[in-house]
Amino acid sequence: MPEDPQKEPPELGRGRLVDVAQALSDVARSLDAEPDLQHVVAGIVAAVTDTVPGAEAAGVSLREGRILRTVAATSDLVERLNAIEHELDEGPCVQAVLEHRSYRIDDMSTDTRWPRFAAAAQAQGIQSMLGYRLFTGSRTLGALDLYSSKLNAFDAEAEVVGELFAAHAAIALLGSTQQTEWQTAINSRDSIGMAKGILMHRERLTDQQAFTLLVSTSQKANIKIHELATWLVDENNDTARRPK
Repeated sequence: MPEDPQKEPPELGRGRLVDVAQALSDVARSLDAEPDLQHVVAGIVAAVTDTVPGAEAAGVSLREGRILRTVAATSDLVERLNAIEHELDEGPCVQAVLEHRSYRIDDMSTDTRWPRFAAAAQAQGIQSMLGYRLFTGSRTLGALDLYSSKLNAFDAEAEVVGELFAAHAAIALLGSTQQTEWQTAINSRDSIGMAKGILMHRERLTDQQAFTLLVSTSQKANIKIHELATWLVDENNDTARRPK
């Protein structure tokens, strides 16, 4: 159930707190070492089932505009459950992203907040679930779902541990996402620069004329300018490789 805003979150015992802190440190280091976004999300779902008490399976969905897309899951079952939740547009994951909260279902058969999703999840053998928003500051990256085939699998302590884990995972995810975005931007800039050089040489154009030609062609063809530039560079490379 959603956490009562009037209640303080439960405190972890000192020994348990040390264990959780160590686990989170290990997870943070392992995620930080991953080379790309796909490895990071795969590391998140693998680590969360070992970190959060009661978690048997997990999935990460990333936000693309108003759409959630599953990018990593511990099993085909999670893929199906996430797809159902996204298609129905209801459930802990969807609600957490929309309302910036975490949600818990203790018993799918009695939960009335998302009846269609709860019925579908129960039909797949899932009885309990946790859903977290993955965010940093004001930026929502997506959601983390944890599943169990047991009733009341997640207690208040598990919910707190999951929230701590989600915070660490979001930071690692943001870093990887930004790195991917920066690399894409760099690659796009390089491709456009090379494409301009090709047009300048072929058509005897100035730098500005070559760029204007790229822009007008991309608009007429209804494709992004960096995709047109990449195609032009690839086409030029293929021509250069052909035996004369």
